[in-house]
Amino acid sequence: MMRCDALVEAGGRELQLLDESGADDAKNREGAAFALKRMQNTTFTRADAYFTFALATLYAVVEKWIAWDFADPAVDALLADKAKLRRLKNYRNTVFHADYYDHADFAAMATDLDLVSWSAQLASPIRAYLTRWHADPVRHVHEQMQRARSGGAS
Repeated sequence: MMRCDALVEAGGRELQLLDESGADDAKNREGAAFALKRMQNTTFTRADAYFTFALATLYAVVEKWIAWDFADPAVDALLADKAKLRRLKNYRNTVFHADYYDHADFAAMATDLDLVSWSAQLASPIRAYLTRWHADPVRHVHEQMQRARSGGAS
């Protein structure tokens, strides 16, 4: 989760630089397309890369959340939206297995503001849970063991 947060923070710094440059979005995209052909990063491509990897990383966190049978009402309520969870997983797969930078799923994700918003909503209670977990690991390990003995939280 900390890596996910670091990626979001780095992307935010790049977006701030874009805002300060005054260039419009169309100009930024045009410059990024030209830079990609030369295999050069721009502020726009770095911002895009950070947020792309942040979303993919969030799904990796979710995978372990599920595998380790963590339980938190706020997280579990968001994870109950199986359609969004599946879209986030597909996006992660696209990030790490895409054939082209302009893969259709990248474009779809860039316009899927609902999924981006849901992902941000999901990251917040996961972060809060992990913060509480690390503040009192003995209690949380005990709770985890109790859940495992009783057949899990889900």
